[in-house]
Amino acid sequence: MNEENKRSLTNYISSQRERGVVDEDIKNALSDAGWSEDDISVGFVHLDADISPPEHQEQKGPQRSTDTEIESSISNSQSFPEDSYGVLDQGPTFSAGGDPRENGSNAVKYIIVAVIAVFVIGVASVAAYFAIMAPSSDEEIGKEDVEEDKTEIMEEEIYDDEEEIEYGEEKERIEDEIEKIDEGVTEDDSVNEEDDVKEDVSHDEARAVEEKEEGVVEEWVCGQNFVDNRDNEVYATVLIGDQCWFAEDLRHDGGCSGNTWTIVSPYNACNDQGGGYDGLLYQWDAAMGGSTEEGAQGQCPTGWHIPTDEEWKILEGNTDPIHEYPDDEWGTVGYRGTDVGDMLKDLEGGWCYSDHCGNSGFNAVPGGWRSSSGSLFRSDPEGRWWTSSEYSSMFAFFRRLKSDDSGSFRNVASKNSGYSVRCLRD
Repeated sequence: MNEENKRSLTNYISSQRERGVVDEDIKNALSDAGWSEDDISVGFVHLDADISPPEHQEQKGPQRSTDTEIESSISNSQSFPEDSYGVLDQGPTFSAGGDPRENGSNAVKYIIVAVIAVFVIGVASVAAYFAIMAPSSDEEIGKEDVEEDKTEIMEEEIYDDEEEIEYGEEKERIEDEIEKIDEGVTEDDSVNEEDDVKEDVSHDEARAVEEKEEGVVEEWVCGQNFVDNRDNEVYATVLIGDQCWFAEDLRHDGGCSGNTWTIVSPYNACNDQGGGYDGLLYQWDAAMGGSTEEGAQGQCPTGWHIPTDEEWKILEGNTDPIHEYPDDEWGTVGYRGTDVGDMLKDLEGGWCYSDHCGNSGFNAVPGGWRSSSGSLFRSDPEGRWWTSSEYSSMFAFFRRLKSDDSGSFRNVASKNSGYSVRCLRD
């Protein structure tokens, strides 16, 4: 390798280092441009040893091959890469007879041009990217940006467009009126058409009423009156806790009023309450409809049943202000609770005198009771109600409320006695 090419090579390596290119990338770029590994090593050795190109100066540092061997391995048309990070291209050629300084200067010029070209290409690529990603329609541009970009000319055009629209709408309205006149349609006719629609709606409403009268009714909800379809008796109902109760004593006899009151089984008679109340007093077998099963329907309508002793306890626990179900209080016999009796009583029976009377909505009345002989007793205002729970073949549990006690009395009684009945929703 002659001194001219050697100088150019070392100048190129020096310029790349000044740009921050690492030696490994410089070597790779030179190798891709056609320089041999030996020539590249000589260039780095001369540069690192700070050896200048003149022939009279000795080389220092390690040499992988002699100058004669290197020169014989390359031609006089070696080139430098355009840029160590860009696309390598055929660079400037160096001849043995040229000026070393001029050749080095030319190399630097080519490098600068290449860097500028790369920069320009990068800027153009960025511009093209944003041009492609720009919104393709006015809908994709925010309304605020559109407002900011409006010019006075655009505003004038918008105003002109609005005037044209208003003129077009007015013209269309006039044409519609002319068409209606030609067809003989007036505003009064339009009103008549609306009246016809209203008449159709009223017919639909009347049809709905007829369907309701024919038996198509809304779903029944506890708290509403319940109609017993067997005898058309209407009963008030009340929801206490999760239980739905009749708020009146049962009046359906199912034929038991025609049976003879007897002290021997079967106990299937019933009779009127006393005190002017219209409920019935049932012997236990009559109330249960001949069944002995706890929770039997008995004389209650379909979907209802005679409450059990335990269901009465739940009612009392949901009503008493102190003792909740399943408090042990409710498992005892005799009078229990604090004000549960008064809260279950009605307000008009003349048998309740506290501030809690009637608060539950159960509305118990003092209908009295009948003995095993059928005799009516109500010397003290009181009421008694059967449960569907047997104590034995001859006795069943019942409840009693009296005017002289605010509690609820629990005990057993002979099935041949006559007590009232309240129905509970299944």
